[in-house]
Amino acid sequence: MERIQRQRGDLPRDAVLILAWVVHARRQITVPELQEALAVEIDKSALDEDNIPTVDHITRACAPLIAVDTESNIVRLVHYTTQKYLERTRDIWFQNAQIDITRICITYLSFSAFESGFCISEAKFWDTVETNKLYDYAAQNWGHHAHEPFALSWEALEVVDFLEREGILQACSQALMVPKYQHLRYASQMVPRQMTALHLAGYFGLHDVAVTLLARGHDPNIEEEDDTMVKLLLDNGAQPNFQDNNSHLTEFPLLWAAKTGHKEVARLLLEAGADPSAKDSFDGDGRTPLSYAAQRGYQNVMEVLLASGKVDADSRDIDGRTPLSYAFDNKVARVLLASSRVNVDSRDEVGRTPLWHAVDDERLDVVQLLLAYGADRESKDNFGQIPLMKAKEGLEAYKKGNKWPDDLRKSQRVLSLLV
Repeated sequence: MERIQRQRGDLPRDAVLILAWVVHARRQITVPELQEALAVEIDKSALDEDNIPTVDHITRACAPLIAVDTESNIVRLVHYTTQKYLERTRDIWFQNAQIDITRICITYLSFSAFESGFCISEAKFWDTVETNKLYDYAAQNWGHHAHEPFALSWEALEVVDFLEREGILQACSQALMVPKYQHLRYASQMVPRQMTALHLAGYFGLHDVAVTLLARGHDPNIEEEDDTMVKLLLDNGAQPNFQDNNSHLTEFPLLWAAKTGHKEVARLLLEAGADPSAKDSFDGDGRTPLSYAAQRGYQNVMEVLLASGKVDADSRDIDGRTPLSYAFDNKVARVLLASSRVNVDSRDEVGRTPLWHAVDDERLDVVQLLLAYGADRESKDNFGQIPLMKAKEGLEAYKKGNKWPDDLRKSQRVLSLLV
């Protein structure tokens, strides 16, 4: 490092910034991403391509500490001991690294090219990501890098000003959320629209930013996953049962907490008066928070909901299904069955019981538990089918080539419990 500092011209300054990115990046950084990061000028509205350094410049500035992987195009340190050394001496070499990276990211995201906001074309969105090499990384990670600067009393207003630019906010939010929807066709068009500055402050847990936004009059009625952020919003007037029917984001907070498994958020909302028996109008299926928590295996959230004493553990959705019919595993099912209010043989709109649904999904441990609790294995649905007949369909699917051997073994085990 001392030898690097003795280089001539801009090399020492560039070397420190290059190493700061390589050491502090939240994932491995590629050459094009690093090149654009180094070319960013704070407070400028576009990237000056004349500032983009060559690969030779990058490697020469930091020789012999970094290397470029020719196959992946990733910039990395030559040895893990280098990483350990630089982490150990970060207060010497990288005192302002997170501040610098945060500023580079929000400057990049604020470029005039992104001011038009949410991109309504799937092809155009991906063209934007491909053309602007640092865009994806900056959108995904700027808030994570901002954590340390705020711990060092960095000025929150710089981020607040960034978040209050509506077009920039919507474009950045779209790029941030796309990975969560990548399993869907046209992912960029399926993400939530009209996200707010408080949504992003909450997403990244930037409490100082949230406080400033609230002081500036931003609406606290949003969904959040950070329990301290939720407390802050509730203390500032957020309504625990708020549901914005004019927005794509229409899940009420407790339903969202149940879907995402945030026990402490659920507890805070219940203490603030959230209705645990309210049903979902977002998806139109009439399901309760308990139903979603059961389906997704969030036992701790279920226990908080049931402890409120205000939950119907046997409530039915629009299809007549109860939370027990969605039970993710036997732990979840056991929590429900421990309630005297749960009917092990409840029938949905087509006469199917929790046992039938467990067999259909091949949830082996749930099938075992339901049978142990006396579930009726001979119960017929409205089409005359019993759970055993459904289990046999699993074997037929294998014979037709629609199942892998591991799935066949699961089908055989479920069948063996019912015969």
